[in-house]
Amino acid sequence: MSFWFSRKHEHSLAPAVIIIAAIFFFCGLFHIEGLLKTLMLEQVACWVVALVFLVAAFRFLQREKISLAFTVFILAAIFFFCSLSGVQSLLKTGMLSTVTNTLIKYGEKLDDFQLTIAKMKEDLSGQQAQIKNQQDIILKAQLDVATQQINITNQNERILSLQGVLSVAQSNVDKISAEMVKQQITLDSHQTELENQQAVIRQAQIDVGIQQAGLTNQFSQMLQMQNNLVVAQTNISKQQRKIEDVESLINGLYSRIVVEVFPISDSSRVTVQGMGWKNARIFFRLKNVPVPNSIQATEQSHPGLIRGLLGLIVGSSYGREISVAVGNNKNIVFSDLGVPKWDMPEYPNNAVFILKYTKKEQETNLFKKVEVKGKNVFFDNERQVFK
Repeated sequence: MSFWFSRKHEHSLAPAVIIIAAIFFFCGLFHIEGLLKTLMLEQVACWVVALVFLVAAFRFLQREKISLAFTVFILAAIFFFCSLSGVQSLLKTGMLSTVTNTLIKYGEKLDDFQLTIAKMKEDLSGQQAQIKNQQDIILKAQLDVATQQINITNQNERILSLQGVLSVAQSNVDKISAEMVKQQITLDSHQTELENQQAVIRQAQIDVGIQQAGLTNQFSQMLQMQNNLVVAQTNISKQQRKIEDVESLINGLYSRIVVEVFPISDSSRVTVQGMGWKNARIFFRLKNVPVPNSIQATEQSHPGLIRGLLGLIVGSSYGREISVAVGNNKNIVFSDLGVPKWDMPEYPNNAVFILKYTKKEQETNLFKKVEVKGKNVFFDNERQVFK
């Protein structure tokens, strides 16, 4: 009726009719039980914006801009529709689902990283236990060597004592020989005693030879044990070098991981090449040269207008995060976007690309500029060919 009055140029009656309709509409809503208790700030904001659009529609209608007035009226109807509690719940549910899924994915990645660290700690503990066992073996061998040295010292003392006995016996023989001239008569009587003394001397000499052979064997065992100690110390040095190599490899690997974020609107580091009716190719200029096959790329974006409205109707998530397949030439990474550049309703102008990679330490020859000239692409004036 308000539009009819406006068409009849009854501009004073048209606003009155729309105000009466709004009063009846809000009275009907407030009559529903519990509406005031569940009224939210978002609903009030949607109603205010809808009323502003309605007033603007009537202003355009008064100026006889019917097409523009009809468009503004449709926007007002959309905001009235969004103010309904069911639509508000649907929008909030989609946002909460997206946030929950993102937190779950980051939690899983953190768990995998912690499991990897725990496994590395177990391997290092095993290596340290092996080193401790080798050290215990070396200490035991050193104790054995000290015991053998004590035994050798005792044997030397016994040899010295036997040599003293031999010296005493030799002096007795000299005395007997000197007295043989004077006591030739008593020589026969003492001949048996002399033979016994000589037998004792021969047995003592045999014992000395046996002791010397034992000392020779003990010296041979000591040399063998010293050789074993040298081999054990060499093995321990090799194990320690291996452990140091593993620790340096782990520290170097994690210290060289780099994460770079590229908004698609960053023209200084991002270049987009239109590929005709099917696709668009995007180029990223990294700060470092990545290790081959270490690049992980993720796209965070919102779908275009058409897919966004369809997602709103079926209740799907508005935002998305997908993995992207990429290739690279030195520090330039490239990927197919999957949407032609001319398709503005679907082209993700607000997309953000996250690239995670392991950098090469000694690579300094980097590309500084990417240029698109028609269908050709140049890296620092060097034409690139893509299969």
